[in-house]
Amino acid sequence: MWSMKYGVRNKMFDIKHYVATGLLITLIGSVISDCPFPKKNLANGRYLYQAPQHVNLTVAPENYLLRFRCSPGFIMKGSKTIVCISNKWTDKVPSCLKMKCSEPPKVLNANYTLNSGANNPLTIGTTATYTCNPGYELENSTDSVLICTLFSDINDVQWKGATPRCIERETCSDPGVSSDGTKRGNCCFIGDILEFSCNDDFELVGKDKIECLPGGSWSASRPLCKPNSDHCDLPPAIPYGVAKGDKEGDYYRPYDEVEILCQPGYRYSGSTEYIMCEEETGWEEEFKECVESFCDPPEPLANGTIPEIESSNITVYTFNFELTYICDKGFRLIGDSWRFCDSRGWSGKSPSCEAIYCPDPGVPEHGTRIGNSFEIGDKVTFSCFTGFELIGSFERYCMPNGQWNNELARCDHSNNYCPDPGIPVNGMKNSSNYDMGEKVRFSCYGGHTLVGSEVRECLPSREWSGEEAKCFGPYDFDNSAKISEILKEAVAEKEAEQKRKLEEYHKALFETWHNGTQVMPMGRVLDINFPGRLIFYFTFDVSGSVREVNFRKSVEFAKAIVKKVGISKNGARAGALTFSSKARTQFLPLQYETTEEVLAALDRLNFTGGGTAANTALTHIRESLIPLTEKWLLNKGMKSIIFILTDGKANMGGDPKEEAELLKQGGVEIYCIGVTNSVLQDSLYKIASDPKEEHVFILQNYATLSFLVEEITNGTIDYSKCGLGLEKLGKKVGRGRTVGGRQATEPWPWMAALYFIRPGLPPEFQCGGSIIHESFILTAAHCLYTKNSKKREEREIIVKLGLTDVKNQTALQEFEVKKIIVHPGYRFGAIYDYDIALLQLKRPMEFNALIRPVCLPPPELPPDISFYKPGEYVVAIGWGHTGIVQIMEQVAFKPVDQLKEVILPIQSEERCRRNVLDRHLHEKSFSERMFCAGDGRGGNDTCQGDSGGPLMQSLLNEDGYTYWTQVGIVSWGTGCGVVNTYGYYTHVQKLVDWVISNIPPKA
Repeated sequence: MWSMKYGVRNKMFDIKHYVATGLLITLIGSVISDCPFPKKNLANGRYLYQAPQHVNLTVAPENYLLRFRCSPGFIMKGSKTIVCISNKWTDKVPSCLKMKCSEPPKVLNANYTLNSGANNPLTIGTTATYTCNPGYELENSTDSVLICTLFSDINDVQWKGATPRCIERETCSDPGVSSDGTKRGNCCFIGDILEFSCNDDFELVGKDKIECLPGGSWSASRPLCKPNSDHCDLPPAIPYGVAKGDKEGDYYRPYDEVEILCQPGYRYSGSTEYIMCEEETGWEEEFKECVESFCDPPEPLANGTIPEIESSNITVYTFNFELTYICDKGFRLIGDSWRFCDSRGWSGKSPSCEAIYCPDPGVPEHGTRIGNSFEIGDKVTFSCFTGFELIGSFERYCMPNGQWNNELARCDHSNNYCPDPGIPVNGMKNSSNYDMGEKVRFSCYGGHTLVGSEVRECLPSREWSGEEAKCFGPYDFDNSAKISEILKEAVAEKEAEQKRKLEEYHKALFETWHNGTQVMPMGRVLDINFPGRLIFYFTFDVSGSVREVNFRKSVEFAKAIVKKVGISKNGARAGALTFSSKARTQFLPLQYETTEEVLAALDRLNFTGGGTAANTALTHIRESLIPLTEKWLLNKGMKSIIFILTDGKANMGGDPKEEAELLKQGGVEIYCIGVTNSVLQDSLYKIASDPKEEHVFILQNYATLSFLVEEITNGTIDYSKCGLGLEKLGKKVGRGRTVGGRQATEPWPWMAALYFIRPGLPPEFQCGGSIIHESFILTAAHCLYTKNSKKREEREIIVKLGLTDVKNQTALQEFEVKKIIVHPGYRFGAIYDYDIALLQLKRPMEFNALIRPVCLPPPELPPDISFYKPGEYVVAIGWGHTGIVQIMEQVAFKPVDQLKEVILPIQSEERCRRNVLDRHLHEKSFSERMFCAGDGRGGNDTCQGDSGGPLMQSLLNEDGYTYWTQVGIVSWGTGCGVVNTYGYYTHVQKLVDWVISNIPPKA
């Protein structure tokens, strides 16, 4: 035991010696342990004693600390210190191992080999020699070796030397070898030499050896193997062109052929572009040059113009010169609307202009049609057999674009569960069963495309599923004036919407700031959280068929909208993408914050050419652009609006309907503008938002697009034009009447309501009137008298405008009367001659979409005008009594809330006069300043409360718009809706001179 040995040794050593050497021994009891020292030498290292003289000790006392250190270039494995505790060292003696480098650095396009005599290949002195892969060489030849080296200052080993870099060797292109010969040698780095030889019966032409020189060129061209048999020399070099053809070897043999291909803008001047190698004689003809390409003047366009020809004195036309073909009014273009000069002459075929006629509008089942002429401006009128009622339009005009205006006429029976869906113009249907659950299939005549639903089902709601089926011809296009108005209104609405929402947000933000919950009223929060931002995506067709000049017109269209709506940091934004066979983002909505920046970005768009695939563009917008824009602008409430501009040729990149539906379900609004007669109308209708007529526009040519640019940029909607704004009206639904008749589905913007003030009571509706001027209302004179024959005073009258439903006063404008002007020939009483008056307002009204004037007939009627002709239809509107009133019956008058309309046939003067006499009325009750209307079958009339309102007829203007003229004023009648009676109306045309004389001319 250590304690016994210690007792013996204690006599041999002086305890003072231990103290002197720094060793303090504590005796605890009589038993103390010690540890034998390890071997005195540590391979590649040494011991560190607590004192130098301890080197001779053989044992270490309790708690003795022994340390170790390795020699330079070695690293310790194990503990750096051990302690003697309870007769044992706390750990083993460590070992010193030779340091080694990490793996040599990896070098791109290179490998290394290690050279070392030691067992461990990565020890000090090991070398790593790098060699580059084939095709690469060291950038610096001295940098190929790294050495594993000890750095004594840091006592670490690292690879010494610059890390090599392998760069691609300079090469020459492979010169190939003749199919009639061979080559030998390595290829194709600098210094490589190739040796060539030819097969038997062939002669080597050129040098048999060539070397790859610095710079990547061969010392000579590859030699050719020339046959000893018949052959043709190689074609000469042709400036601006090249001769190409298939050949077995280096030379053309008999019956081989070459084609001369000229660069764009050049054409071959020889008689043919194909030249054959003949036996014995060589090439069949001499090679000519590629000369600059020109086109001769094109054929003139009968019944049309080519503006580029008329505006210049050019006799020859350069390569890529473009022509635009525009037909005269009344003609449509058959063929492409533009051509360009290419190396073969003018592209495509010369188009022609064909006189425009409307197709046969058909005759509704169980009905009749009046009118068999289908020229522009012609009108057809529809009516139904007894027991059937007319739905749709009772009259339709042939518009300048060869299409019928208004809606399809159908004759419906009350026994039908769903209303008669009608037969599309230029089409047919397969069933007349309209019971619930029944399906009707529609189809079009040959050469026409069905747009809408091919199959429609009668639903329990008594409505048809899907959309109305229409058949379009290959050369159908939309009325440019109509498109202009729709687009101007749409852009104005977008501009107003953005402005309104931004103002609302500014107001809300200011209130938040004012209440102390926001630091700044106009801070960054606007850009982040604005909920009403409009995002425009302009999608341009850049396919080859469009051509760059037309692409630029599409860009100008987008710029016109951008200018009108405006781009701002906190308001509307715009992005653009182009599509041909693929879609490509040109710029994102988040990139630009001003109108000027977006306009400049649009100008920078490049035309590329290619296929046509709109489907890829829609997918790109849905999957990438919209999510990215929403994420960046941190807003989910923004509204996305897509404009697609295409010529629609080739294909649309697969059926785009599914992709468009996903976008529309997400609230995206899609406009489609297709140019030319080749556009795939069906695809555009599938893509566009509803209503289709406000989102799909088929243009005859790109000149029309330029017209729209001008209209959107400079034009505003002129609401002062009379008689317009009712494109969807003029529909006859049953034998509706103001006496219990049908409600007006949309406002008649010139209708005025006259309210009379009663002492102590609210104003009471009494009569109607019509807007004919910003300061004048036309009405019936008898409306301005009380039952006691007293003429009303101006202060007793209030005029209300902008009403359809009197309870909905959203668009209401209310006016006091400045002056009452009654025709001097009018006498209040039982005779209603000269029953006409004017109300001059105290202030002018503000025209808008819901408040605008009706037209007045001209002082002299043209002989061919339909006004006042017996059998023609007129429309009356009013809020009057709705029940049938028998002759001499007294009923309590109660106006209706909803404006009503009725369609009445004009009767002859003789019948009007005879009806007065048959009723035993005074013969002067009917005068030449009156006419009567109605069908005499009862239940179809105007009544009390309708007095003063307008009676109107429609015409078609030169732009293809239906406009309305007030031909009469509701005046008097015997009863309301009684059989064999008619309503009597003031003849406005015969009194129009008086009306005009009382209205001051515009300054």
